[in-house]
Formats: sequence, structure tokens, C-alpha cells
Amino acid sequence: MTLTSFFRECDPKLKQVVIPLPSFWWSRPYEYAWASQYAQGCVLDAACGISHPFKFWLTEYCDEVHGCDLDPRILSHAAILQDIVVDFGEQEAAWIKQEGYLHRLKLLRADLGMLPYGDESFDTIFCISVFEHLPDAVKPAVMQEFHRTLKGGATLVMTLDYPLANPAFMVQAIQDSGLELKEPHDFSIPEDAITGQGLMCYRLLLTKKPSS
Repeated sequence: MTLTSFFRECDPKLKQVVIPLPSFWWSRPYEYAWASQYAQGCVLDAACGISHPFKFWLTEYCDEVHGCDLDPRILSHAAILQDIVVDFGEQEAAWIKQEGYLHRLKLLRADLGMLPYGDESFDTIFCISVFEHLPDAVKPAVMQEFHRTLKGGATLVMTLDYPLANPAFMVQAIQDSGLELKEPHDFSIPEDAITGQGLMCYRLLLTKKPSS
């Protein structure tokens, strides 16, 4: 089976992930819908953002959920709730607090190139619309850290914005890290590819070979 890498208008999408998603989020409804099918076990939402709700949703379906971000606000429940107020509204922040989502998460401040987790910690790592914001020089180190912290046979779920994150560069970084594509990927751009802000969005489904 070949994975169509670029998200298409006909792909499933979500209007709500714990809380309603903003209408101007052109790609996240598709990204979250696709990524959600890989939620299982002990997982990491890498560069999870402060207000972004996917990390909260993961706590409903996974045994243990870790989230990390370079922003120091990730260590403050009050700061996270305030960011939710700004991005989503007071009612949504009150709901997150009331339902105890923050207490279900294990949150750390971390650089993706130096993850503070032990070897083979995670069944799944999610990295949603992050790599386009990283300099090319650090991307190989991040991929190596993902390889180190994934269990053998585990899954790395990534979404990236094109052309900011070049698929050819990413395929090379994957190969250099020791990870591999879980199935063949088709990187051709379909006519109905979703677009926003002059960008398109594609996905990578990767795995780490089990130790022999």
C-alpha cells in the first residue's frame, strides 16, 4: 500500500479535538484526523505547543502521554490555560481545567535535538507541523533523537509544510537517522491538495527497526 503524502480535500478532518478547532486552521483538522489513528501506548507529542489541544486528546486514548516544548510556558499550568484563553476562549480553558487534562500530562521543557528521555521510551512519537520551523542544520540531530527514544518497531508520525520542509531533504534525514518509511510514500502533489497561506501539507509515517 502506498501512502499519499500530501493531504487532500477529500481526506477526513476533525472540527473538534477536545475543544473546537479555529476555522482559520487550514491544515490541522486534517493532520489531527490522520495522526489520531496512531494513538496508543506511551507517546510523546514533540514540540506540542502551549495551547494546542492534540496533547489533551491523546490522554483519552493512550496509556501515558508526554509533551515537550522549548517554550518555558510549557511548565506552567496557569500559562497554558492563559494561552488557551487567548487562542480559543475562556470557556474552552475552563473546560480543560475542569476535566483535569493538564494533570494527565507529563510536560517538560526540551530542545528536540537533546530530548530528556531514556532510550526506547515511546511506542509513538507525534511531531505535528514542527519541522518547517527548524533550521536544516538541526533536523538530522532531531531525527536521531527520535530514533533513540522510540522503541524498536515503534512509529514516528510527522506532518510538515511544503515547500518549507523539502520531502527529498526529509527522506535523506530519515535514512541517515536509521529510521525508515513504514510504507511507500507518494510525494506527487495531487490537484486537490489542501492549501493555506501559500503552503501545502504532507505527512510521513516512519518506523524504527526492532533490535535484532
